[in-house]
Amino acid sequence: MPQITIETGLNIYYEIEGEGKPLVLVQPLDRDHNGMMSQRKALSRVFQVISFDARGTGQSGSPQGPYTCRQMAEDISGLLKALGVDKVHLIGASLGGQIVQEFAINFPEMTESIVLMCTIAKSDHYLQSMGRFWNNAIEKMGHAELCEEIMHWSYTRTYFEEQKSRIDFARQKLKELDPSYNMKGFQWKVEAGINADTSDRLHKIKAPTLIIAGELDFFISPSLSEQQLADNIVGSRFEVIKDAAHAFYEEKPEEVNKSILSFLAGK
Repeated sequence: MPQITIETGLNIYYEIEGEGKPLVLVQPLDRDHNGMMSQRKALSRVFQVISFDARGTGQSGSPQGPYTCRQMAEDISGLLKALGVDKVHLIGASLGGQIVQEFAINFPEMTESIVLMCTIAKSDHYLQSMGRFWNNAIEKMGHAELCEEIMHWSYTRTYFEEQKSRIDFARQKLKELDPSYNMKGFQWKVEAGINADTSDRLHKIKAPTLIIAGELDFFISPSLSEQQLADNIVGSRFEVIKDAAHAFYEEKPEEVNKSILSFLAGK
């Protein structure tokens, strides 16, 4: 299995698929390198796609937390340096989008462009309260049961009705992973998300930026993403995926991939 130790001593599991300019997928809260798989498959036809397990996740190391998004952005920089990669496109979803913001701010020389999906610059009291509830609930319910509940908020009712086999598959995978799931890693990453704040530094992002929101996102409304991100990142492009919730990149993969590829092609 491809693992590499970066300069801080953290061991990171990663996978590379495709050829071309390097592009990094930065996953949501509880996803390992297998997240955003529809994007990975589509983008690897054009780019060299780097997928990895963040600290506290999957097969990567789990140093003592809590973690910060700045710290996890530094992990990406360390991974790229270890791989001999100088500059990349980055796509981040949810927590991954918060990490990508930190990367673009702190490592501009390594940032070709960024795509921020279903994410924000700073959590409001609503999201902070929800994150702390998750951190308490996972100890009582376990990862599989908690994430099954979160799925009801992450997808639309239509997706649940029309994609029952996919939902059932996801439930089964959660149950299989539950005995070995790193709950402390989950909690430390939740803390990273609810404490993140790039709101006063977004003007430092100079790389071309695409911001995508889901019209029916229960967690992060399009208006919140637009107000916090699009209005404060100069020259950014803002798009809304209709009839889709927080995990719109899974609900409407063809539409999302088309938008990303168009942006990366400079169209």
